[in-house]
Amino acid sequence: MKSLIFLVLTLNLYARVDLVKISKNYAKQNIKNVDSPGIVIGVVHKDKLIYSQAYGQKDIHNKLSVTKDTLFRIGSVTKTFTGMALVLLRDKGLVKFDDAAEEYIPSLSQLKYPYKNSPKITLWHLLTHTSGLIRHPQPKDLSIEGLVSELVNPTLTASPFIKSTWYPGYKYRYSNIGISILGEVVKRVSGLSVNTFIKEEILNPLAMNNTYWHESELPSSNRSYGYKKGRDGWIKLKDWDLQGYSAAGSMYSTIGDIAKWVSLQFNISPNDLPIISNPFSINEMSTSQKIFNHNNNKNGVAITWHTNETELGKHQVSHNGRTYAYRSSVVFDKQKKVGVIIMANHSSADIASFSYGLISKLQDAINQDYSKKFNIFMPKLLKLLQKDSSITFSDIFDKDLLNTYSKKEWINQFESISNKYGTHESISEIKGISPTQSILTIKTSKGLLNYLLTLSTSEKNKLSGILTQDFIPN
Repeated sequence: MKSLIFLVLTLNLYARVDLVKISKNYAKQNIKNVDSPGIVIGVVHKDKLIYSQAYGQKDIHNKLSVTKDTLFRIGSVTKTFTGMALVLLRDKGLVKFDDAAEEYIPSLSQLKYPYKNSPKITLWHLLTHTSGLIRHPQPKDLSIEGLVSELVNPTLTASPFIKSTWYPGYKYRYSNIGISILGEVVKRVSGLSVNTFIKEEILNPLAMNNTYWHESELPSSNRSYGYKKGRDGWIKLKDWDLQGYSAAGSMYSTIGDIAKWVSLQFNISPNDLPIISNPFSINEMSTSQKIFNHNNNKNGVAITWHTNETELGKHQVSHNGRTYAYRSSVVFDKQKKVGVIIMANHSSADIASFSYGLISKLQDAINQDYSKKFNIFMPKLLKLLQKDSSITFSDIFDKDLLNTYSKKEWINQFESISNKYGTHESISEIKGISPTQSILTIKTSKGLLNYLLTLSTSEKNKLSGILTQDFIPN
């Protein structure tokens, strides 16, 4: 049976829901589960940090409390800035993502690939964690030169590749050394260290004035200290000097600065500041790429960001960070323009469960608000699906959709649906998934049938699309 067709249209609207109240209630109920001396959380909606809250202590010995301006190390969230640095260089015509990494770091030409004539590692492989390289070698020399030397050293007993069967581009596998190599590419192409390039090209234009690269730069009055849990309480840890790995995890920041970074991912320039990259490139950075032999179709990888489709209508883009003493998490929904940030100073704090749980609550709230716009024509649509002759197609569908099929063809489609899924008895649920789309669940004589509905932007209170989705039989 040919499915009902639909036109996907987009419309940016603010959700009329109290996201702040939802955030407060969720934090009150769940913050204790994070388990850290100090925590700061934030919720971003469009270009604003609409909610932030600090908990606990940034310095246990001196009994100093965390504030909304406290600096935490963000760890691997740094990778998303390194990814943007490469995008900026690409947009300036200074690098090509299809280029082999050895074109920029010639010593990588000595790398022993899994088999003869293996494809070379490209910048694209490094950006999407598909180079096949191990997560991180442990050389005595932690400079970037030492890391690269460890990879190409022919006396190594272990292969620099995860498995002998994994060639570049074969499969996703997270690699710190891969992103570290990209930091060196930034340096060699731009003539600036990766931290200087990111500061000049990203941090300064976004007025991220409270973001730093090295511990030595931190204002002592604002910084937090990292801890681990011991038998007798919290044990203070020294910050790692990541050296050659710095492009993969060095940065420190505040909740307010990271909120600006999240807003940029929505193609919104915070505080009327200039957008630092074209909107197509920003979208590209957080758009899931098709990776051969990926483990899970619902999980994906973009340019340094990770993507996840938890269930219908819940698409998330995220990155977590972990260094020896800190944890961080950034997760957002591009379409709904809402994001959650959490940072903690405990090496094993459970920040991911908190951030993904809160973003899910916020997505649900926005979804519920979207569905209200569909209620006005639900009774008529149900009657039409029940073949009530008093309801005409033009009462519900806009002209563009009506012109797709003749009236006879529309009737035949509805007849086929009824024959296959049963007569339509009642509306079970209407669930919004975007400003212009909702899932309508109909109880039929044979089970539950879901329709994807799309609002018209050319005609008020009309549909521009209806598409049969999944069916759950009785």
